[in-house]
Amino acid sequence: MTAAGPPGAPEPSAATVIHAYLHEQITAIGALDPRVRRDEPDAVHQMRVAVRRLRSALATFRPLLERDDVAPVRRQLVWLADALGHARDAEVMRARLRALLSGLDPAVLERIGTAPVRALETALDERHRAARADLLAALGSRHYLRVQDALRGLDASPPWRPAAAGPARAVLPALVRREWLRLVRRVDAAGRATTQEDRDLRLHAARRAAKRVRYACDAVRTVIGPDAARLAAGAEELQDVLGEHQDSVVSRDLLEDLGGRPGAGEGDGGRLLAGLLAAEQARAAAAWDAFAPAWAAVRRPEVLRWLE
Repeated sequence: MTAAGPPGAPEPSAATVIHAYLHEQITAIGALDPRVRRDEPDAVHQMRVAVRRLRSALATFRPLLERDDVAPVRRQLVWLADALGHARDAEVMRARLRALLSGLDPAVLERIGTAPVRALETALDERHRAARADLLAALGSRHYLRVQDALRGLDASPPWRPAAAGPARAVLPALVRREWLRLVRRVDAAGRATTQEDRDLRLHAARRAAKRVRYACDAVRTVIGPDAARLAAGAEELQDVLGEHQDSVVSRDLLEDLGGRPGAGEGDGGRLLAGLLAAEQARAAAAWDAFAPAWAAVRRPEVLRWLE
């Protein structure tokens, strides 16, 4: 399904462009399902991204769709996103902490010994296995069949409102601009945070807003062209910086949780966890340092001019 026709063809409607994007994500979810079940590399991540893109599109372009008809689909997607999210987060944290372990000073690891390292890796593997088992149970449930039915119905007949019939170039930039302004508000709120915990929460909200801007630009790129691609790239860079910061926050929370297990925070195990926490603090500080340049780059007038 394509959004734009050959040169000289009539401009596509907003509905045509957004339907193409919705169809792309729904198709990806269906194609990735068997790959997730087979535990193929990166399959959970890709399926989660497709679900996120679809949810984001339904939120960004909701003025074009009948709210009451789309609301049940969005609820189903929240359920699926949660199921995928737990499994993906377990994957990410296991890989991240293994990378941190490999980056520790060998002399420190030698003093600590192998037993605490094996215990930590075993705990991470257990969390991953449990999350994957939960995901497979979700994909085998009747609830998942209802999700699939909802997606097929949305793809076959999106519930468009009259505004969706308007020319894409006239209708869509204003909807992307709403997402951009939302991002600005979220970043401003992070700048006003008075505690580290509050700032972490607000930066996480800004990351989600940056992702919405990126996905919105991707959805309209077929008709907006390089201008949308430029803003999408800037939003992605900002998202990556904030994502690194958020992963560090989650990793530190996980390490502290693991340290609370009986005996895990004592002796050599405690020293190992302290070393990993220090490494995560350094990564969070580096991400914070990278935030201001990424935010300045995406705010350049030449990047935003098509939203005016």
